[in-house]
Amino acid sequence: MRLGGFVKTTLAEWEGHDCCRLDVRGCNLRCPFCRAPQLISPEGPETDPAEAIAYIKSRGDTLDGIAVSGGEPLASPDLYKFLRELKKCRRPIMLETNGTFPDALDDLVGAELVSYVALSIFAPLDRESYRKATGSGADPALVRRSIGILRDYKVPCDFRVTAVPGLIDGTAVEQIAKEVRDTGTLIIRQFDPRTCLDPAWQKAVPYDRAAAAALSAAAKKYARRVKVRGF
Repeated sequence: MRLGGFVKTTLAEWEGHDCCRLDVRGCNLRCPFCRAPQLISPEGPETDPAEAIAYIKSRGDTLDGIAVSGGEPLASPDLYKFLRELKKCRRPIMLETNGTFPDALDDLVGAELVSYVALSIFAPLDRESYRKATGSGADPALVRRSIGILRDYKVPCDFRVTAVPGLIDGTAVEQIAKEVRDTGTLIIRQFDPRTCLDPAWQKAVPYDRAAAAALSAAAKKYARRVKVRGF
């Protein structure tokens, strides 16, 4: 398992949990507004997984959970084995994913290797919108399948939408909320222009609180649970 980062303690990844975060290297998408462009490539500085696991075990009950993020964790063929090792730490595991690997997600959920899933949805689930938002030919039907898996298994989850001006507006949020409905919490997150993969997006001005409230109101027309973060 190639880990590109290890945060020993964070309250920002999993609401109500003091957890650590393991960042898996490599991603199949190229979102121009990516918040962690340093993790897209499978090559680069790495953290020793054994050292991370040793630290997690040393925390014992003082650690509420483990967040596995990236990059895209499900793009790694080593993830299943790695999560089995993490499971031995006896801490709940949260998986962050872009939803484009539904078969792998099904395997992990079915094996009860994750306790919570955070699925990022970058645009309404039509091909043109997803192509623009992800900088790739990713099939949004895969994301729809992943949503269905979480719904069918009744996995505790949330769906994260980054409020990128020019990509996400009230109409887009409504369309995404229609996909989610009562499956999990829809979280509308603030866009951070400082970390964009494409420098052109660093000029975009983030939405203010009033605009975030309007996005939330649009989402609530269809999604049962909606939250905003970072505004």
